[in-house]
Amino acid sequence: MKRALIFLGMAVIWLALAGLMLAAVVVSALCGFAVFGVLVWLAGGVCAVLWVRSKYLAAKSGLGRWIASRLINRGRRTPYEHIPGYMERFWLFRIWREGGQYAKVCGRIHHIMRSDEDRHAHDHPWPYITIILRGGYVEEREYPGTFERRRHRVRRWHGPGSILFRRSTDRHRLILPESVKASGGCWTLFMTGPKRKSWFFYTEEGPIGWREYPAWRKAREAA
Repeated sequence: MKRALIFLGMAVIWLALAGLMLAAVVVSALCGFAVFGVLVWLAGGVCAVLWVRSKYLAAKSGLGRWIASRLINRGRRTPYEHIPGYMERFWLFRIWREGGQYAKVCGRIHHIMRSDEDRHAHDHPWPYITIILRGGYVEEREYPGTFERRRHRVRRWHGPGSILFRRSTDRHRLILPESVKASGGCWTLFMTGPKRKSWFFYTEEGPIGWREYPAWRKAREAA
């Protein structure tokens, strides 16, 4: 009975994905978007949602692990700019803005190897969706307000299958437990929307741009 339910659930997932792909083709034709990028964005997102909503099915059938392995292996073919010792980044797809300076929509595979060393939370230039493929991390989120009030922080563990939706103004830090680092780090699917703003760290003296923050931090530590 359990096996029959597993196969039935898998059939439902693949039928849903087939319907989504058909809808994506129609949207692409009407709106003029790159078909491949739209298909990957939508199909990948819904596939992950279905995976998370049916964790029992994924655990029994290995579907979740199979999807994660396929995405990671595909990403490894197209490396992006790595941050040595901290994060390896790989392209999955990009849809460029007119002029080509910034991607309108993009998807990357991130391999996170250690925690954020900065004690200040940061935001991002774009809204994004991140899906934990392997490992996991503790996300420490920080909410706007005065510096004193801003110390209200919330930590939460996000393991494989977690889907996180974040705005460009959301602030956080990532913390990798020792067990995750020992098992090879955390792998995520990271998909961003259009660029909205610059990238900031939020300090006692207010927001500081990501390019200026390292020098600011060293100066404060040396004082």
